[in-house]
Amino acid sequence: MKSILTIAVLLLGLNAMSQKSDYEVRYYEHYKPKWMSTTPGTQIRKAAVSTITGSIITIMGSYMHTKSISDQSIPREMSYIGIAGMCMGGLLALKGQVHLFRASIILDSRGVGVTIPIGK
Repeated sequence: MKSILTIAVLLLGLNAMSQKSDYEVRYYEHYKPKWMSTTPGTQIRKAAVSTITGSIITIMGSYMHTKSISDQSIPREMSYIGIAGMCMGGLLALKGQVHLFRASIILDSRGVGVTIPIGK
């Protein structure tokens, strides 16, 4: 029971930390980075491509690493190449999360939803 409560508290804490403040949105609106002129859909597509590509590279790197460990006829350098592939794939998959973060900032700065004037 304690572990379930710990996980729930950690998830709620991470959720609270991931909330963006208005200051952050105003900061990016003021400095206008290049990615701010794109659409949220573009950033989400980039996130999907980065995450899928990173996952594939990580899987291939782990396969090379484990295959070179189990088969002694394969050179030892293949194991190192597999480890490098796993690291590069992991970083590429994490880059996808940066694109999702950017998409959320773009959505916050432009406003999300439909406003309907009532009473006019």
